[in-house]
Amino acid sequence: MGIIRLRFSSKNTNSLQRLNVRTFKGRAGQSYNEFCEWFVGFVDGDGTFTIDRLNNGTKWNLVLKVDQNARNSQVLNYIKTSLGVGNISKPASGNWCFRIRSRAVLKSIIFPIFDAYPLITVKYFDYMLVKEAYDVLESGISREEINCKMEQIYSRLVKGPQKGLKSVVWSNVVNENALTRKDIGFISMAWLIGFWEADGSFYITRKDKANRLAHAVGLSQKEDRIVLEAIRLIFRADAKVRDRRPTKECFIWESTSKAIHGRVIEIFDGKLVGRASLRFSIWKKSLNYTDSKLIKARDLLRKLSPRNID
Repeated sequence: MGIIRLRFSSKNTNSLQRLNVRTFKGRAGQSYNEFCEWFVGFVDGDGTFTIDRLNNGTKWNLVLKVDQNARNSQVLNYIKTSLGVGNISKPASGNWCFRIRSRAVLKSIIFPIFDAYPLITVKYFDYMLVKEAYDVLESGISREEINCKMEQIYSRLVKGPQKGLKSVVWSNVVNENALTRKDIGFISMAWLIGFWEADGSFYITRKDKANRLAHAVGLSQKEDRIVLEAIRLIFRADAKVRDRRPTKECFIWESTSKAIHGRVIEIFDGKLVGRASLRFSIWKKSLNYTDSKLIKARDLLRKLSPRNID
């Protein structure tokens, strides 16, 4: 495939290994570092770093959370088991949620992961604000000063990053519409699998004027077009990243090209953890289907998908 492995300092990754080598209980054959890359990809897709403002701004919680619907709650169990920390709960109405609020756990387990393997979407800025808030809460200054500084950080978090800002990992990119292999050298196979597990789709859609059914893969992003351009390059796909029209509410990349089917299978076969594994299996098995069997496979994939692009 030629997908380039992440190039971070051995000091960071060795620290991660020493931290959890005795407690890691991930998938067979998966190292802790590979899980960390997968986890960062999954959080880039479906996770949130946030701050809870409580008691009129006199109490503050730093939170990492990942929400999933009931059909995909097993992926939260996988995350909790692999990390060895966190809680899973389900509100009276809503999705299942994996959550970490302990500042001690954030410092000892979570921050080392996301420092070694930075988020590549705009969620990077939320993470940096949570780290900044951690430093304030642990600074030893007066409660009044803490609350004042936390209000400022919280306001920036709620406002969101300035439009057009990108994660620090893209700082050396000259033209995001003409990415090179060198530009995306930090993207690993494990990150891609985790991100796709959270945000990607395997589906069957109508194609061209003849209205033929075709197998497709795709995903969307509200702000990070550059991430889709990178994934397009990884798959060596001709299909362009486009706006969702007519609303232009997000960017979409999808491909129905038979040329990339083999690459999709090479990357994802046997590597997905949650509900995406079932959707991929149906998609792969139906590649040679025709007529009514293909229509049934399309309808089943639509039923199983939490988000439909087609």
